[in-house]
Amino acid sequence: MEVTLGVLADAANQTADGKLNILGEFNEMRSATFPFTWPSMQLVLKIEASTAEGAKHRFRLRVMDEDGNIVPGTRVVEGQIDFGKPYAAGHPYRAQFILRIAQARFEEPGTFEFEVAIDDKIVKTITLYVSKVSPRPTG
Repeated sequence: MEVTLGVLADAANQTADGKLNILGEFNEMRSATFPFTWPSMQLVLKIEASTAEGAKHRFRLRVMDEDGNIVPGTRVVEGQIDFGKPYAAGHPYRAQFILRIAQARFEEPGTFEFEVAIDDKIVKTITLYVSKVSPRPTG
């Protein structure tokens, strides 16, 4: 099992023929004030499994702080993945996911990890750095 792509982005979509369009990939946010709310972002994942691993698996996504705790106000996303059939004989199972995250609230600066687990094994972490910057002078 492998996550071949895992990014945060401003926007993403998938075309009818399965191509991913990703706009505004990032791993850092800055704010002059805390707490602050980021209106919308997308977590984009591409996952592959060998034919020996099969088509059905358990999925979990958690947002962790730098102390390894689940970030308050977030929820653990859990569910089943069913890859369906491979594209062609001999090809791995493949799936693409675009998860919209709306109104993400950050109480303070820090390093956050979007932890992706398949069948209870962590297969990818996507790091987001949230920093405090000086406010811009007015006038």
